[in-house]
Amino acid sequence: DEVVIRSTGSALSTNTPPPPPSTGTNYQASPATVNTNVLALYRFDNSYAETSGRFAALTPAGAARFDAANLGWMNSPSGAALRFNDVGDKATVTLNNPEFYKPGVTESIAVEAMVYINSYKGYSRTTANLIKLYKRWDLQLMHSQDMWANAAAAWGGVSQIVDADRLALYLKTGCWQKVGVVLDAAGYKVLVNDVQVAQRADASALANWTGTSSTTLEIGNFDGWVDEVVIRSTGSALSTNTPPP
Repeated sequence: DEVVIRSTGSALSTNTPPPPPSTGTNYQASPATVNTNVLALYRFDNSYAETSGRFAALTPAGAARFDAANLGWMNSPSGAALRFNDVGDKATVTLNNPEFYKPGVTESIAVEAMVYINSYKGYSRTTANLIKLYKRWDLQLMHSQDMWANAAAAWGGVSQIVDADRLALYLKTGCWQKVGVVLDAAGYKVLVNDVQVAQRADASALANWTGTSSTTLEIGNFDGWVDEVVIRSTGSALSTNTPPP
């Protein structure tokens, strides 16, 4: 009588990921806005500029270009997205001395973007970084395709948060989706369409992002589109972040 299995203190939603979204269904949202939790925002409305003015513009490479033909993620389509066709089509920027973490203040940091993946292009060729925020070798948040994988895995620091096969259940091709990698006091989390689909515990990782040093953002290296790349530092007061010269 009354056999009960409990996981006290655990959030069941993190133990059992939600069902995968329907294939071919665009995730729709409103454009992001700069607020006290947004460290950097790149909109790609026919400009590589960072919206807040704190950081430098992205620099395109290869065949990366603006494209207004596919804006299905927006509730009210306008502007443009950034189009890629292959590995080497990308955009990069060095963020000058961002302050991601402030002891006792910062709750989480994250990188997120709207993506539409037609296909992955790295297999048997090279590692392809779709979205990569890199401060140093052990401080990085990214979606990256290994050269012997058919899709992208999500990474935090030096280890995978979720492998390519598992992530592919949620990160579909042929539709707009919102993807994010978040680091908070408990560890790393992967979000698809604002829903957590994977996690990896690491209670010490967040504090390692303290200090100001140059950080690289890279996006692209696949066939598809990217829009609305946002870097967040939740809980940090942006007024204390020193703008670049």
